Amino acid sequence: MKYKYANVDGLKVEACPGEHGHCTFCGSEMIAKCGELNVWHWAHKSKEVCDIFSENETPWHREWKDGIPADQCEVTIIREGTRHQADIVTHDGIVVEVQHSPISVAKIRKREEFYGKMVWILDLTEKGYDLSFSKQLEHNFYNFHWTYARRSFASARKPIFLDLGPNWSPRELGSGHWLFQITRWPHVSVRSGEGVFLKAEEIRNRVLKGHIPDFSELYSHFDDRVCPNCIFNGTEDCPYDGQKSGWPVNMGCSNWEKVADEHFHYIQ
Repeated sequence: MKYKYANVDGLKVEACPGEHGHCTFCGSEMIAKCGELNVWHWAHKSKEVCDIFSENETPWHREWKDGIPADQCEVTIIREGTRHQADIVTHDGIVVEVQHSPISVAKIRKREEFYGKMVWILDLTEKGYDLSFSKQLEHNFYNFHWTYARRSFASARKPIFLDLGPNWSPRELGSGHWLFQITRWPHVSVRSGEGVFLKAEEIRNRVLKGHIPDFSELYSHFDDRVCPNCIFNGTEDCPYDGQKSGWPVNMGCSNWEKVADEHFHYIQ
């Protein structure tokens, strides 16, 4: 396993030639791998995996961690006697899991249950061609179709951001590095849904400032087909309550318009 940091004399230190340290999670001996081909990193001397949540770090993981303070990366979290190491944690305690490889529904549920307040960033920088987008006419949302979707993530109850890299966003957005946040992904059609585009730089800034909103309440009520404000406040007269046509997006419910202003203003 590859790691950005190790504990060297009580400090989280990046790998450099000849350095020795200990794992910030399990305390075992680490050695610095500083060759000419791979990104410099730390590895366990015993080649053991100390956390079942861990994923071997790729250059994509490193790009997300670069620029984030050391005390917010590879953070050990302890809850009810159980320990796991999160990729990134914002100042207000939201875990950011940057996930390169597909994982099972069971693993998704275990991480979400353990971390609580968290978001997913999935690596599609080399798989963006699997996605097609069409802009909705009256607002900033896009419909998407994901040909080879990571179907296990349709079970997620925490916000999902797809990192498309600089090559796979719609032409009308122009050049740049974009992420696509899924805002509707019904279980009945796991290859299609709705979402919004955000600049990667903005998401990174929000990670640094700790201002990533927690949309878990929205995700846990997809099948209810009610607008988010009605979910939050228990409104009984939402015009979309119980409808099967899909989750409403600024299409007449005054409650939706209210919550859009309060919770989605940053995407405009």
